[in-house]
Amino acid sequence: LEEAGKPAEAVEAFAKSAESLRELVRRSPDVPRFAVGLAGTLGNLGNLYGRLGDDGKSVASFEEARAAVAPLAAKFPDVVDHR
Repeated sequence: LEEAGKPAEAVEAFAKSAESLRELVRRSPDVPRFAVGLAGTLGNLGNLYGRLGDDGKSVASFEEARAAVAPLAAKFPDVVDHR
């Protein structure tokens, strides 16, 4: 969507995806792929906010992404996707 010249729609799509993944993580905290998916989505959202010049939202997205996988990184320190 961003490449199609629709950055607002891209933000909305990532935000909806992140919300769905937050709910999955909340309901199933022991399923690593949900937290990893949330972190990836938030990272993409952070990158998009950065390209749009919204540094505050960009940093907040990256911080939430890091927090989403922090428990996994502690529990599975040898799994690269969880760091």
